[in-house]
Amino acid sequence: MSARDFHVGDLISVHSGRLVSPRHVDGLYDLLGWMTGDNLMTHQLPSASRIAQPYLEDQHPWLKDVTVPDWINSQATLEKWLSEIVPVLGEMHAVEQMPAMAWGVHDPIEDLRAIRPDLPIVTIGR
Repeated sequence: MSARDFHVGDLISVHSGRLVSPRHVDGLYDLLGWMTGDNLMTHQLPSASRIAQPYLEDQHPWLKDVTVPDWINSQATLEKWLSEIVPVLGEMHAVEQMPAMAWGVHDPIEDLRAIRPDLPIVTIGR
C-alpha cells in the first residue's frame, strides 16, 4: 500500500470531528479523498470520516489520546493550539489508503437521497 503525508491537524479533524486542519475543509477533502480513493462531495465527508476513523486509529494510535480543547473558537486560537501540538506530535504523518471495500462505490446523488429523502434533487447532465 502506498502512503501520503498529511498535516497532523487533518488527521485530528477526521478523528475528532472538530475542524482543526490548518487548510480547513481542504484538508478534509484531501485526506478523505486519499483514504477512500474517491472524489468526495461535501455531504459525503461525514460518512467518509466515520469509515476512515478506525483506519486512522490503526495507523496512528496516538490519535485516541488527543482531545481538541473547547477554547479553540477562532483562527488565532487554532493556530496557537497547532503551534503547541506540532512540536509534540509532529507536523506531517504518513497515511495509507483504506482497502477499496471499506468505502466501496458511492454515487453522490444516491448518498444525498439517503441523507435527505425529503429533498427534491434535480440532476443536470446525467
